[in-house]
Amino acid sequence: VQEVREHSSVQQRRLATAFKVARTVSAMKEKALRTSYEELAQRISGCEGLEKDRRQIAGLGGQLAEQGRELESLRRELANRDKNDRIFSTPELRRDSSGTLRSRSPSCNLPPLPGSRGDGQQDGRPPRGGSARSRRRSPRSH
Repeated sequence: VQEVREHSSVQQRRLATAFKVARTVSAMKEKALRTSYEELAQRISGCEGLEKDRRQIAGLGGQLAEQGRELESLRRELANRDKNDRIFSTPELRRDSSGTLRSRSPSCNLPPLPGSRGDGQQDGRPPRGGSARSRRRSPRSH
């Protein structure tokens, strides 16, 4: 019985020593962490550019939101254009999924607009604005 007590006592001392070492190591780690935390907190609180960085981040966030709204608007406009193309255009001029015009026939010949000769001029008259020569002769008063 005596040997069992001594053996048990030795085990308890060993465990007590192991726990003491573990507590000491834990306390040292905690102290090191607190010290590094305090140093970091001082560096951050003394940082002059932090507020400037925050303002810049807020501004960039606003720009990003604006660009997102613009992108969504352009997507809606493109979808609307595609719907209009499907509804109002002839099958030869419809856009494919990539947004490019596709033609079923290799040469898409559209008839000229009424009243046009096919060369961009209507009824044989010069395009709007006339020629430079006719503008010089114009009797306009300033």
